Amino acid sequence: MENPPHPPLAGLDPADLLKQGVAEDTFMDGAPSPFNPPSVAELAPHFPQFEILELIGQGGMGAVYKVRQKELDRIVALKILPPAIGETTGFSARFAREAKALAKLNHPGIVTLHEFGQTSSSQLSTIDSQPLYFILMEFVDGVNLAQLMKTGRISPREALAIVPQICDALQFAHDQGIVHRDIKPENILLDRMGRVKVADFGIAKVVAAVCDDPLRSGDIPVPTDQTFAGKILGTPQYMAPEQIDHPSEVDHRADIYALGVVFYQMLTGELPGKCLEAPSKKVHIDVRLDEIVLRAMEKEPEKRYQTAHEFRTIVDGVQAPTHAPPTSISQPAPKRGMVRRWWWIILVMFPVGLLIGLAAGSVWVYLAPKHYEAWTKIKLRPRPGTELTMTPAFFGSQFEAIKSRESLAAVSEQLKLPESWMLSQDSVVQTLSGIISTQKIRGSDLISITVRHTDKQEVSAIANAVTLNYRRSFPGEVIIYVEAVEPTVPVSPNGRLVLFIGGFIGLILSPLMAFIPIAVLQRKFPETSLVDNSSHATRQAVAENRVAETLNAGRIDSFAVVSFVLGLASLFIGPLGSLPAIIFGHISLSRIKANSSIEGRGYALAGVVLGYTTLVLMVLGVVALLTLWLSV
Repeated sequence: MENPPHPPLAGLDPADLLKQGVAEDTFMDGAPSPFNPPSVAELAPHFPQFEILELIGQGGMGAVYKVRQKELDRIVALKILPPAIGETTGFSARFAREAKALAKLNHPGIVTLHEFGQTSSSQLSTIDSQPLYFILMEFVDGVNLAQLMKTGRISPREALAIVPQICDALQFAHDQGIVHRDIKPENILLDRMGRVKVADFGIAKVVAAVCDDPLRSGDIPVPTDQTFAGKILGTPQYMAPEQIDHPSEVDHRADIYALGVVFYQMLTGELPGKCLEAPSKKVHIDVRLDEIVLRAMEKEPEKRYQTAHEFRTIVDGVQAPTHAPPTSISQPAPKRGMVRRWWWIILVMFPVGLLIGLAAGSVWVYLAPKHYEAWTKIKLRPRPGTELTMTPAFFGSQFEAIKSRESLAAVSEQLKLPESWMLSQDSVVQTLSGIISTQKIRGSDLISITVRHTDKQEVSAIANAVTLNYRRSFPGEVIIYVEAVEPTVPVSPNGRLVLFIGGFIGLILSPLMAFIPIAVLQRKFPETSLVDNSSHATRQAVAENRVAETLNAGRIDSFAVVSFVLGLASLFIGPLGSLPAIIFGHISLSRIKANSSIEGRGYALAGVVLGYTTLVLMVLGVVALLTLWLSV
């Protein structure tokens, strides 16, 4: 069955008659001197049968002129190959043999080769008196794909109209045993009606096949990001890996790889990077195109589409055709919003947000610098026969005595703090003055001496040393009611307060955090609907939908099984199993709802229930432990 004709591209307007031709980044031979194409006036005497109109393109593979064939009164394209290639022994015979093979490519999607040959030795100043090898081809009144993409007017629908036509041309050539080897936007022409024609079929092979290719020995590395003058066939950005690694083993699947790159470029507006990303991650397109493009660009030829016809068949299955008879398929329900579709993610994120907040608080408590406190309580009493007036002024003078420079210096020497802290005596005294505080305990005549320090062993020793030193210097009696002991719990940071704040913030931010997995799931599993019965559906799309339902009939959804297994595992591993079980279960239920032929609803529901149950029990346990801890 013949493929249906392709409609013209919407909005194609090549009014400026942009120039089609070869691109400068096609690999050439050796390192020849730059090819300066002859002017129209210089070229005219050597082709009296043509009226040379203008130079319309030039590059590494030669120059293209728009000419009028006088005898037939038609416009054709005259391609002049670089004169230097004619110096290679055997080129003339090989050129004739390859050109004859190319002339047999009579296909509406391939630029027709009308004539080929060579002129006598030329006297043109630009080509150093070498004979001119030329190819006379069909002239395409339009633009090439590269020029069209620069306007930013390639839509996915237009790309889906272009690629099948390229596939048809490639398949015809491959059936004749001819590989293009240099598929790229510059070699894909579109006429005013939007019909595609592939140009330069086999020209790269004609030019370079007779050359002794040093790259085939593997001694010279091939750069992948820039043009170089080597004897390899292709354009770096569009070359299949085997074209670089094993040029002599290239077959028709290299053209499929290059077409995949062109397809990717049409969909995204840019060439694929070193880290290949799916087109739908760069632009909003049908995610079904991801699999098509990425398979065509597989590094291993065996994993790609094996024929251009297979490539076209897959692409045609994605297209939204323009005519279809009424069908019995029901109208699809309107698509839900992203939040309405994934509402359960928000519920799941509340306990997850709580756990994340508690975990963040725990990390902060663990990493933050800790301070410990130790204190002593003393009572001042006069010696027998003396009196002490316990006035605020008296207590103030005693506080100054406790923190006096002489007293703190004595404590520093007693504990040998300058050696352990690696500071001078003055610095140690200044530090002690900052970490020691004194106050009168309200409602009593007791004095509290408190030391706050980062070392829990030193803090109690300093508190006791300060108290004993003051006891020796006080003119009365100092009764020690409470002696400092080594603390076990830091006073800063306050672990309970930090965990409470962390959990609270986690709960508040959980709806916002939910949008991250919602966005990921929405892109990974876009909402689909049945093929509708409007005028935009086709018999082919309906048939494919029915075939898919037939193939899926009786099949248990793999997501449902995974959800059930993870639900059981969550009883032992907690949230590591419950969260994935809930996610996979809901995805499975959505898939089963969209396609009633898929089974496994029971497994999915069981996985979801187990996941939610484990998650709720875990959260209740954490809350109970926190409540118990805070009450102690």
